[in-house]
Amino acid sequence: MEAIEREYRFVANGVDFGKAKASISLSKDQSVHESIHPSQHSPLGKGTSEYSRSNTLRSCRVSEENSTSCTTQSDLAGIGPTSAAKIKELPNEVIDYIVSFLDTDAPSNLQCHDRPSLGLTRCNGVIAVLKSLSITCKLFRSLALRFLFKHARLDPIKLTDFLAFLNVHNLQLRVQSVVAVMSNDISSDRVHPLWWAQLLMRLRNITSLTILSDPTISENLFQVPIIDAEHFAFNAPYHTFRFCRSLESPIEGFADLIPHNISIWTYTPWKSISINEGSSLKAYSFYEYFLRRTPSLLSSLNSQSATSTHRIVPPDICFAALQSFEYTALFPFYNHTDEVLKSIRKMKNIHTLSTKLCHSPNIDITQDEGEENMAKVDMNDAWMEHQTSYNLIVHTVKYLATEGKLLRWRIKDIEQGNATVESDLVQIIADKLPDSWSRIGQAIWADTTREVVENNEAVKAQASSV
Repeated sequence: MEAIEREYRFVANGVDFGKAKASISLSKDQSVHESIHPSQHSPLGKGTSEYSRSNTLRSCRVSEENSTSCTTQSDLAGIGPTSAAKIKELPNEVIDYIVSFLDTDAPSNLQCHDRPSLGLTRCNGVIAVLKSLSITCKLFRSLALRFLFKHARLDPIKLTDFLAFLNVHNLQLRVQSVVAVMSNDISSDRVHPLWWAQLLMRLRNITSLTILSDPTISENLFQVPIIDAEHFAFNAPYHTFRFCRSLESPIEGFADLIPHNISIWTYTPWKSISINEGSSLKAYSFYEYFLRRTPSLLSSLNSQSATSTHRIVPPDICFAALQSFEYTALFPFYNHTDEVLKSIRKMKNIHTLSTKLCHSPNIDITQDEGEENMAKVDMNDAWMEHQTSYNLIVHTVKYLATEGKLLRWRIKDIEQGNATVESDLVQIIADKLPDSWSRIGQAIWADTTREVVENNEAVKAQASSV
């Protein structure tokens, strides 16, 4: 009996399902003994294959990037014409293993620092493979479903239908992140003001809740009165608010009714918050642009409007458990950045701060913003505001490093690979941070002395608990 071993890549309908090794043994009577072993590595590979699992070995064809042909003993034997195998003929356990490699990061994670839009959850390229697989057949849908709804998109108006669907398919514990889209036409009487609490109470494994919302309709959601702003001057119809927690974080449970005075800020100890306020570039086309008020939750947190009907949540309470904060705004005015930093200074327990104040270098700003919005914009003004904003941020980082627990500052504008921006910002940062701070990696500044001490204390605490 002779044996042929090959590593195969399984492809069906243009969908790449990963690698597996197959051992094919050919006896003298032409009978076949076949065993399949999925690869322990990534499903990506170089070759494609087609093979038959019939009782008589038909053929074995292997195609590699670096070779033009491959001849096996069975080819020399001249056994029959080629017959392509179907992936459905594999054992279900092998198919399930292959499908698991299609579990990718959520599309919203890849686009969360771009200008907020309704395309936040749009699947592109390989990310859409799970959706394609789920509509192929019942078997593939049953295997793909638990990965497909790991990251879900929700219209709060349809919350009841969404929860019912998850219940029917037993997916409540599979959902780990949700992007809720609150479009401009949502009125307060069409959606329950505490829809987010119902969602978190029913889906206990959610670790990330992202809300895509017009800032003008977020007052009820965050219980913060938004300062009157000139919305027409800004190309920012949506802001994104991302709340992240660990699975160990407790959440308040209610038997039937959720108290009307519960707050999203205190419902569970959020470990990380990310806010993206969109772009201010359109406003630069107006005369005395710097007098325009930017719609912003963070700047409004410091407002104590006596006429507001909303209960204002003190920033100290909002950020009590926060360990990491990310702020994104594309070319904000420096005076607006100063207002935002007043809220960030209240985050005295954060260990990590991340900032991004300009577009990624691979994005065409004119195309992203629109030619009409950019026609009268002087980018020199925008870059001047960008540099002044970072001058202010450096002082806040220094304040939080001395008065708070800040250990790391991540500058995504440098991380994006823009050499000019990096040169300007490094010059701004130089000699302004405490002596214990230094640059580690491309875009991170850290208090290396305190990091070592805290890591040692954490190791000791873990050892003593054991």
